[in-house]
Amino acid sequence: MLNATIVDGEPLESLLDKKYAFVYLFNLVCMSVLVAFASYFMINELRQFWQNKLDYLMSFWNYIDILPPIGLYFSFFLFFVHIPGNEVMEREVQAITTFFMWLKVLYFMRIFQSFGYLIRMISTVIVDMRHFLLVLFIGVVAFGDTFLAISLGNPEDG
Repeated sequence: MLNATIVDGEPLESLLDKKYAFVYLFNLVCMSVLVAFASYFMINELRQFWQNKLDYLMSFWNYIDILPPIGLYFSFFLFFVHIPGNEVMEREVQAITTFFMWLKVLYFMRIFQSFGYLIRMISTVIVDMRHFLLVLFIGVVAFGDTFLAISLGNPEDG
């Protein structure tokens, strides 16, 4: 029984509430710092958009630059909106945001002479393989959909 367990004179339930309150506060502080950084980068992106108008939308790297701050804002929003099952969506948004942040790191590595040609080579190969990657993506989605339909037909264990 959870209420019967006593640690240092306090019920275990009270200690767990204090622990989760600390974790919540720590998450809030970290998210606030991330939102501050995201705001800085978002202001830079909005300034570039204001200066370049529609030319801003023509560069692939500008999309890579603007998606992480938007993802961080959305994660911050999901952190405060308490919807049951929200944790899954929050994890997915964080994963996509992290992926685009790593792409941004690759973008910044282009300025170094030892990495610049490698990043350029990778982007050229990806552009050259776009038709193959589209067919591969369609194949992966088709197999994923097929196996999902098969697994939904199986009875639940339990």
